[in-house]
Amino acid sequence: MMGNFSEFSVSSEILVQVESNSTLSGFTFNGTAINFNVSGPSGTSGFCRIRIPTALMRTPYTIYVNDTEIQYTLSAYSNVAYSYLYFNYTHSTDQVTVIPEFPSPIILLLAFTTIAAVAAFRKRLVKRTKT
Repeated sequence: MMGNFSEFSVSSEILVQVESNSTLSGFTFNGTAINFNVSGPSGTSGFCRIRIPTALMRTPYTIYVNDTEIQYTLSAYSNVAYSYLYFNYTHSTDQVTVIPEFPSPIILLLAFTTIAAVAAFRKRLVKRTKT
């Protein structure tokens, strides 16, 4: 399959690449999920092949097209640096969302730090009320 290549900058060092026979627009990464719109002639078949740096998101993923979960193929070319996802859909104007099944390590670290801080604060508060 042949498509157009697009490259989206998430940061100065992290790029997401997409090959698709659709017109892409509205690419965003909100810290957790990748979102973008695809469009093409209504009723025709569309496809996307996405290269996602594992530093940004790790497998497994869930992909939605217009809020409907769809199946994808994780390419054999995937490695420790990049995940290559392939999926198809029927054209119209669709919104694609890619999210990891588990949050990135940074989000887990922030959650753990917050929980530890709350626990320490409560322990200190309990100690003060006993004296």
